[in-house]
Amino acid sequence: MINGNGLDEEVLAEANLEEAETVLALTNDDEDNLMVSVLVEKFAKDEKEIEDKRTMALVNKPNYSLLQDSLKIDDLIDPRMNTVSSILKHVHKGTIETAYTIMNGEYEVIEAEIIETSELINKELKNSNLPDEVRIGAVLRADKIIIPRSDFVFLKEDKVVFLANKDSISVVENIFRISSI
Repeated sequence: MINGNGLDEEVLAEANLEEAETVLALTNDDEDNLMVSVLVEKFAKDEKEIEDKRTMALVNKPNYSLLQDSLKIDDLIDPRMNTVSSILKHVHKGTIETAYTIMNGEYEVIEAEIIETSELINKELKNSNLPDEVRIGAVLRADKIIIPRSDFVFLKEDKVVFLANKDSISVVENIFRISSI
């Protein structure tokens, strides 16, 4: 544990910021979180290393999202959106366990389980007939994370994490439905 000011370059160097692939700035001070995320670029050795680093900053003020691109911060974490996500989890039908909205609600990152009535069970990804607006990111199978390729076959109890456009959510709910009714 390092105790110090998160904006002090010596403290950041001691925290080995130069070697970190992902930097999470999660203090209660939005401005500090934004500044730490900006300082990450200063600790990178070259342009390739800058591109390889990922920054995430906790912000409570919604207007800071306007600064995200100009400050080159990869993700802003908005606690209010976590509340929205908790509500979405209960609103969606089927075996959807977690849902997070991103890009002002245009997309949702969803975790759902494959059950025996799912249209995906025992199908290869390339034959799954998923809409173009749905992208599978990862599958958790028996404590193993799999990044699926086109020949990946879905099995019962796979936990699937995917990105879906808000307009395709009803299709996703149908794919992960609880029963065939």
